[in-house]
Amino acid sequence: MKKNIIYVIVFLVMAMTISACTGTEGVPQSITPEKIVNRDTKEEVVKKPESKLFNVGEDIKLGDYIVTVNKIENPYREKNEFSQPEEGNKFIAVEVSYQNNTTDKTISYNTLDWKLFDGEGYNYESSWSATKKPDLSSGDINPGSKVRGWITFEIPVKATDFKV
Repeated sequence: MKKNIIYVIVFLVMAMTISACTGTEGVPQSITPEKIVNRDTKEEVVKKPESKLFNVGEDIKLGDYIVTVNKIENPYREKNEFSQPEEGNKFIAVEVSYQNNTTDKTISYNTLDWKLFDGEGYNYESSWSATKKPDLSSGDINPGSKVRGWITFEIPVKATDFKV
């Protein structure tokens, strides 16, 4: 009986190790090409995803809603003395808004959907140590409604050329 339990434990450890090594974490999904089959020739064609840059204040239509980066405060200076960036870092605050253009469904939004990229390709998630108010948080937008808020990022002082 004890021998069977040991085999089960060894099997579970091996299965977890194999699944951890074969995951797709860290592979950017946006650069994975999409395969399309031409109906006439039955030939596979690889379609590369489009990438477009938008300026601050420019509306970005994403399906049923519009997203806008309204303002960027660089650097953002937190007034709370206990919520300061680590040495060598700074805060950047980004004000964004969502507009739900549907008439019949809610749309979700979340601070965690946003990342800030620097010119070297590093990405940064929103900071929990400082949040410019009103912060974006998360929730649902009713049909025809809007939501607006700030997302704060902590990044190295030396980082440049930002994209959100």
